[in-house]
Amino acid sequence: MANCKHFGICGLEAIDPEGLCILHSKGPKKSKETFQKALKDRLEAKNYNFGHFYFPEETSNFSGKTLKWADFSWATFEKEVDFRVATFEKRATFLEVNFQGKAFFNGATFQEEVSFEVATFEGEASFGSATFKDKAIFRDVIFKEKADFFSATFENEADFTRGTFEGDVFFIGWDEHRLFSDKFPSYFSSVRFVQHELVRFERVNLSRVSFIQTDLRKVQFVNVQWHRTAGRDSLFAERKVVEKWKKEKKRKEETKEEMQLVEDLYRQLKQNFEENRNWETAGDFHYGEMEMKRKRRSFLRDPFLWLYWFLSGYSERVWRALGCLVFFWVGFGLFYWLSGMDTSGFHSSMPPTSQSRIFSSFLYSLKVITFQGPYLVLLNPLGLWIQTIESIFGAIQIALLVLALRQRLRR
Repeated sequence: MANCKHFGICGLEAIDPEGLCILHSKGPKKSKETFQKALKDRLEAKNYNFGHFYFPEETSNFSGKTLKWADFSWATFEKEVDFRVATFEKRATFLEVNFQGKAFFNGATFQEEVSFEVATFEGEASFGSATFKDKAIFRDVIFKEKADFFSATFENEADFTRGTFEGDVFFIGWDEHRLFSDKFPSYFSSVRFVQHELVRFERVNLSRVSFIQTDLRKVQFVNVQWHRTAGRDSLFAERKVVEKWKKEKKRKEETKEEMQLVEDLYRQLKQNFEENRNWETAGDFHYGEMEMKRKRRSFLRDPFLWLYWFLSGYSERVWRALGCLVFFWVGFGLFYWLSGMDTSGFHSSMPPTSQSRIFSSFLYSLKVITFQGPYLVLLNPLGLWIQTIESIFGAIQIALLVLALRQRLRR
């Protein structure tokens, strides 16, 4: 009889017309008992290469087992598979595995890198309390039903790039348990959430998680920890793109495109948190959105945007807006005093001492900047121009301060 097509993996003879052995055959008449015996012999021999295996119903119980290493590449699990409390001591590979039923990895421990790249979970996938001590690769994975990572631990990089989640999604930490590592980056880039309102991140650390090109407008974020930049909640992707901007002088256009992606992501998150009336975080994400826009544009191209940032932090920084208003008041007051202009018309009864001149100059500046005319002082033409400029700057800065206060009070 001819050898199995995957003889290099199994070392067995073919049993069906397709040239496959008892471990690889997909035939409906495949004997479960014979399959389990062959699988048991393989495990006893500590041969953990299960590439292209076809596991029929009730033959996929690895619960509590310890596998030195494991390669399930291109395998198919016909029904439920159980890896609860299993331990993978070396690298584990589930490349393009087809999980046709429920898959349980609750409490499993992956000591080294594990890959579920291009795997398909047609039933519920549960990784509750699983521990990933090294890289966890879920690139291009498809979850057609619920994906549950409740209280899982990712101690290293977690990569869900281009993954698809069609059902409920739970990344929920237990109490202060933060799920994702704060030392290694994790990626949810270009992820597709089919039902955004069913996706929930709760009590998790997102300080080093990238969501580039992933739609987050309806995703639920509850008590999560974001990256911090200059005292505000921000995205890890902003930090990375700004670092790249500073280092790679010759690739500015490419970096600008990446900044545009981060800006779009900030806009989505701002909308998300505004709809949930979380004004403080929405304000931080509005600031991040405008920062990405400003960094993409030079001062000469968009001076008003740069001034908007400088004068009030995009109407998100009350103290900056107030500080600039005070700066204008003091600055123009000093100009009136140092230029020798007579601003004592408001207090003509006061003796013309140096102290009274200083006081009247600052009082006059305060009157101008807060529109408290009429101006009884006769200024020279230069003084009139300066007075007009101060009134314009004062009006703009007071408006920015009011907007910033409104944003703060909404919180």
